[in-house]
Amino acid sequence: MKRLLLIFFSLTGIVFSQVYNFHYYNSSNGLTNTSITKISQDDQGYIWIGTTSNLFRYDGYQFEDVSQWENSFKSEIVGIESFKNNIWIATASKGLFVVKGKNEIKNLNQRLQFLPKKIKKLKKDAERLILISQDDEFFVVTSDSQATRILSDANLPLTNFNDIVPIDYGYAIASDEGLLIFQYNRIKYTFNQNKSGKTFQAKAVTLDKNKNIVFVTNTGGIYRIENYQLVELHSSNKTYTRFSLIVDQTNSIWTGFDDGILRIENSRKDFIGFANGLPHQFVTDIFEDREGNIWIGTLNGIAKLNSLAIQNYPSLFPKVTSSVHKIFRSKNGVYVFTDEGFSIFNPSDKTFSNVQFNFSNQNKVNTVVEFSNSTKLVGTNNGLFVLQGNRIINSPLNSQIKTRRILSLATDSQNKLYVGTDSGLYVFQSNKIIDYYSIDDVLPGNEVNALHITKGDEVYIGTDNGLVKLSGDAILVLRTGNGLINNYVTSLSEDDEGRIWIGTKKGFSSFKNGRFNNFTPKYGGVTVEEINDVIPVRKNEIWIATPKGIFILINGVKYSALNSKDGILSDFVTDLSYDPQTGIVFAGTNSGLSTIELKYLKENHYSYKIFFTGFSTNKRSYDLNNIEVSEDEEEFKINVSIFSFFDEKKIIYRYRIKEFEDNWNYLTGSNTIVYKNLSPGNYTLVVEASIDGINWLGNSAELKFSVKSSLWKYFLYIVSGILGLFFLYSVILFVRNYNRKRVSKVEFPITEKSVNFETEGKDIEIQTQKSTDELEEIVKRLEEKIENLKEIIFEKEKLIDQLKKENISLKDKIVELENSLQHKHIDEEEEFVEKSRIEIIVKNSAEAEEIKKYIEALEKTNWSIRAAAKLLNIPHSTFHYRLKKLNLLKNKQEG
Repeated sequence: MKRLLLIFFSLTGIVFSQVYNFHYYNSSNGLTNTSITKISQDDQGYIWIGTTSNLFRYDGYQFEDVSQWENSFKSEIVGIESFKNNIWIATASKGLFVVKGKNEIKNLNQRLQFLPKKIKKLKKDAERLILISQDDEFFVVTSDSQATRILSDANLPLTNFNDIVPIDYGYAIASDEGLLIFQYNRIKYTFNQNKSGKTFQAKAVTLDKNKNIVFVTNTGGIYRIENYQLVELHSSNKTYTRFSLIVDQTNSIWTGFDDGILRIENSRKDFIGFANGLPHQFVTDIFEDREGNIWIGTLNGIAKLNSLAIQNYPSLFPKVTSSVHKIFRSKNGVYVFTDEGFSIFNPSDKTFSNVQFNFSNQNKVNTVVEFSNSTKLVGTNNGLFVLQGNRIINSPLNSQIKTRRILSLATDSQNKLYVGTDSGLYVFQSNKIIDYYSIDDVLPGNEVNALHITKGDEVYIGTDNGLVKLSGDAILVLRTGNGLINNYVTSLSEDDEGRIWIGTKKGFSSFKNGRFNNFTPKYGGVTVEEINDVIPVRKNEIWIATPKGIFILINGVKYSALNSKDGILSDFVTDLSYDPQTGIVFAGTNSGLSTIELKYLKENHYSYKIFFTGFSTNKRSYDLNNIEVSEDEEEFKINVSIFSFFDEKKIIYRYRIKEFEDNWNYLTGSNTIVYKNLSPGNYTLVVEASIDGINWLGNSAELKFSVKSSLWKYFLYIVSGILGLFFLYSVILFVRNYNRKRVSKVEFPITEKSVNFETEGKDIEIQTQKSTDELEEIVKRLEEKIENLKEIIFEKEKLIDQLKKENISLKDKIVELENSLQHKHIDEEEEFVEKSRIEIIVKNSAEAEEIKKYIEALEKTNWSIRAAAKLLNIPHSTFHYRLKKLNLLKNKQEG
């Protein structure tokens, strides 16, 4: 076969294309003004957002326009601070306000008229609020009735003051004359020149966690003052117009400019701009909430950064969304193979250099092995290729292999090369075949999908029909009959303890000392069987790539997960690789590369509380302190929130009304609980919440409300009916008397004309009688309707009495059941566990302790295996298996 030499030159270039895991807030989800000026959070948890002409409040589900509460908030908001359990709002032209509630908003300028209405800056510390007016005057506010002007006699320079922060015995003031340190009633230091002698203006100032002063200059320079010495953290010679500055909980510095954000963590610097996912390059404010989420205000809405851990590279090659085939960690970088070629990733500075090559379709990369720093062998669906530097050529070994489809590669300590194909395993040494294994001799299947060679040169061969272990001349075939979870092997890896991890089409297994342990990834109601890759990452932590995201097995018993909802590019994860030096996991997906930096992948330990935020019916809204609604208000809506913004989409609520619901109702993607047509009575709504959709918070919240009977309506109907009948009866009497009087007063002679009049009189009497009959018929119908209404009222009263009796009966049964449970013969059960069971079954003291622990858990959960497993924090299948092994299942069966 003629071999074609393919040489491609590298399209080298540094690509800063990582996209951060942002959540966006704009007009599409209720934030109607997207020109953000300030962001803050109150003590309850609401996020407050100031804009150029509005003020909003966000509970994690809806944005509420607070400007509807107070017209003065329909102006530019320049400051929002939470102080003394209230939220304080500074405006550019309307003064300072304190918001104590929806109906309690106070303008401090009305009482403290010396306070400026035109405010430039609002800051706070534990004891006070500090504001700077647009006339560059300083004020301290300690309550809604106390304020004082400060620094009026401080002999400060006549300049623009941009920011202020309290320090020991004074203030650090950012001004156009530089940073001023005002202590002991005088300006002690002024910093306005960098090392090269160039002057600068100080635009924003704050304190780090060590109480060092940090400030930013008009040219984008960032400085820290340590022991009154200026330390340059970042130099820049650009010109900016807007500045934001915070120090987060980890003591990292975040600075916002006209072109994005610069984050400084020790010596590391990360720039985040429009190309990295910001909705607008012009950053107007940065705020860190109590969970550690970073909220970034821009001229086009808000971008919330939940975690720095995940960064995405959807376009490894320009203008192309890359599907990742294989990730290979080499000594000189991480190689990422896609349809368009391969990218060499430098983990330390997160940059790429790209090499174009057609790896799509028949050239799809399945496996890579390294011979030296400069030479690698690439296995594809179209044969072997040699990669030397940035040059790719066909391998001469292709002529010795019967098939072109290369599925796996490995090398041992003797420089043997193992080539797994769809027609068996080839073993090469010095470019010659020295051995061949197939289904005709030792392999259970011809497709060799995975290879792994241990430190002791034991060879594990994963096929489409089982696992083979080669150890010297010994050959061991392992299949489901030997304990393997499934015969179709997809991946092989080894952890630090010598345990082999086997991915299959139906779950994954671990293998050590001749014994298998089997696992099926399950988390958040999602169970997955097909495994694309399994790798050990940290100690006792196994990462699994699946078509439904990444599953993480911790300590062999607990799962967590990462998927597209957490920020990785796609749920379909094709390959995994771990770089222990940088602590980064590389995850290949069908939509590009995601990297997970483990040091930022932290669990949220904030302690949450459930709040009721609203109660309304189809007719009106109610104050939460005392809720009494009428029966005719047919629909009840109750809003709840735990004010978690880590990932609002994952939060789940469950709720029930104590008085008539035994089972939970579940609520996802919303915070509005709805009930309809509740009968009169007193009710208690119980709500629990889960942050991640799996684990429920230990606390719950209760809301009491009552529904009042609408019998007064029927009473009004009856009274109205009686009054109507009385009115009609009066009309009838009036008509009768009127006609009688009219006939009796008229006497005519008996003539022809009188006969005519007499005839006419009779006609009038007939018509009158007819009208009277009709009125009496109407009265009769009204009386019937009143009787029907009385019957309806009577039936409703009977139904209410019946429900009350049933409620009392249910309460009696509950009390009876509780008493029976309290008088259960616990001593007899303990006697059974301690003597009968342990003395007969146990082999050693460890097993005795295990049995005792299991029995105690079963007793506490009324012998429910599933509940006991949850109490012990053990997977149900594992617990069931241990009970069976210990011969305990025949004692009790799960209810």
